[in-house]
Amino acid sequence: MDEIRRKKELANEIATIINNLNATDIKGIWMVAQALYAKQEIEKQKNDKQKQ
Repeated sequence: MDEIRRKKELANEIATIINNLNATDIKGIWMVAQALYAKQEIEKQKNDKQKQ
């Protein structure tokens, strides 16, 4: 029972954080995610070229 209550509290905390994010925060997070993905792709291409 204690475990269920802990999980509910955690879920509520996560929901509160999500609800408090505004559009600017989300746009910033999305831009960072895209930049990290692009960096990863560039590294992958470099590694593929070195293997050839």
